[in-house]
Parts: sequence; structure tokens; C-alpha cells
Amino acid sequence: MTDIDLETLAVRIRQSLGCSKDLAADYAKGISNPPEIIHGKILVRDAEGRIVARVPDSVLA
Repeated sequence: MTDIDLETLAVRIRQSLGCSKDLAADYAKGISNPPEIIHGKILVRDAEGRIVARVPDSVLA
């Protein structure tokens, strides 16, 4: 992943999706390094590796 810290990434996810601060922080932690991007969406996975969300790849820009 680029030099984006988790807090900045969470803010960008929150702005993009309009979700809560806690959910955005969880999503930021679930993005792998390097991020898995499919069709312009970043896959967010839980601890077991299941996809729990897809967020726009623009949050990395």
C-alpha cells in the first residue's frame, strides 16, 4: 500500500461510503498490503479471509 496511514485511509473510506467512523476504521484494517483491486473496487476481508466489503479504489489516491 502507499504511504497512507490507517487513520487517513479510514477518513477517506468514511467520506466515500458515508459510514460510521468505527466501521471505516475496521474496513481500513481489512485492506491487504498490497490491496486487492477488482473492477475498481478494493476488497476488504475479515480475519478469516472472507470478503466483507468493497470500497472504491479512489480512497488510495
